[in-house]
Amino acid sequence: MDDWNASLAFVRQFAVQYMDVEGPVAVSSAAANERLEARITSEQKELFKEAATLQGVTLTDFIVSSVHQAAIRTLEKRHIIEISRNDQKAFVDALLHPAPPNARLREAWSRHHQTGKKSAVVASRTRTSRAR
Repeated sequence: MDDWNASLAFVRQFAVQYMDVEGPVAVSSAAANERLEARITSEQKELFKEAATLQGVTLTDFIVSSVHQAAIRTLEKRHIIEISRNDQKAFVDALLHPAPPNARLREAWSRHHQTGKKSAVVASRTRTSRAR
C-alpha cells in the first residue's frame, strides 16, 4: 500500500504541470522528454483539434492533459475500491472476532443499564398514578 500511495502522490505532483482549475495548461517542451504515438482516425483527430481550440491550447497539450486527467481518475477509483475492500475485511473481522470490552465500555454499559432501570421505574409510576 505504501508503494501505491507513493505512486499516487507522484502522479498528483505532476498533475499541476498539466492542468489548472479551468482545464489544460500548456506543457513546456523542456520538461517533456518522452514520446508517445497513437494511430487515430481522421474524425478523431478533427474532434480533438476542435476541443483543443475551444480550450485555447495546442492539440498536443490537449491530448496530454486529457490522458493525464483520465489516468488520475482511474488510479483514484482503484484506490477507493482498494480502501473499500480493506474496510470491508476489517469490518467483517471485527464482527467475527470482537475485542473484549475495556473498562470505559463496561462503565458506559453500567451507566446505560442504570438509566434504563430508572426510566422503567418512572414510566411504571406514571402509569400507576394515572390509573388512580
